[in-house]
Amino acid sequence: MKRSSVLAVAAAFILLVTVSCFVGFGYFMNSERQTSDSTFLLKHYSSLADLRRDSTLIARGTIVAVGGFDSSQNVTQFVFRITRVIVGNLSAGSTDITVLQHNGGLVYDPPMQVGDELILFMRKSARLDMSGAYVVVGGPQGRFIIRSGKVYSVGDLYPEARNTTLSIQGMDESSFMAIVEEANK
Repeated sequence: MKRSSVLAVAAAFILLVTVSCFVGFGYFMNSERQTSDSTFLLKHYSSLADLRRDSTLIARGTIVAVGGFDSSQNVTQFVFRITRVIVGNLSAGSTDITVLQHNGGLVYDPPMQVGDELILFMRKSARLDMSGAYVVVGGPQGRFIIRSGKVYSVGDLYPEARNTTLSIQGMDESSFMAIVEEANK
């Protein structure tokens, strides 16, 4: 075999091994970081203060659009327009954020809908492919629905989720916000 053919085969082999390592490394890193999202989705929270401790952003706002669906991960992306930051910080001028909702799995979490007015307890997603997106801490436990100025837990409006959420049954929105802000101190 000619020396140039041997060098070409060796170069191709080295390239193949290098690409395989990077692809494998990326998969490993992505899987590991997604696991940390799962940690906060599956954890049981017994109080608003517990939810607050694991949240980096708590905000009131409205779901304004469905941003997409990742069928390989069973995740729906929503655009959440923030009208008030209760705890945490956002970049100046950013009011629309992407919120990921995991569909199915071990915890029943009714799908969010365009027009839903919510208070969400969130943290940045650990997914590499969703940089800047947020997940709701505790899934349905960290999502509170606002109807006519009253706050309800998901489990109080969706009986299927009753055992997975804290019970907030029509609390005045300003009282709810005061409790969350107090838990921040």
